[in-house]
Amino acid sequence: MPDSACAVPQGITVTHVLDTAARIEWLPVPGAEAYRLEGRRVGTDRWVTRGALSTVEIVPNLRPATLYEFRVRALCGIVDTSAWS
Repeated sequence: MPDSACAVPQGITVTHVLDTAARIEWLPVPGAEAYRLEGRRVGTDRWVTRGALSTVEIVPNLRPATLYEFRVRALCGIVDTSAWS
């Protein structure tokens, strides 16, 4: 299978962190039609996936005083996706 031409999202930042929500944004990837954002509590194995049509997402339903990690991938077509950030 050839390498993906879809670039990995860069410049990921988490801002406006509240007790139960956070704003996550990243730089646009040329040719991306959408993005997939995943998050999980640090130390767990299960990623929660959500689709994103823009480079800004508000993630609700977070637990207060809990560490999370997030990753993003670009979707540049039906079969062309980037690696995870």
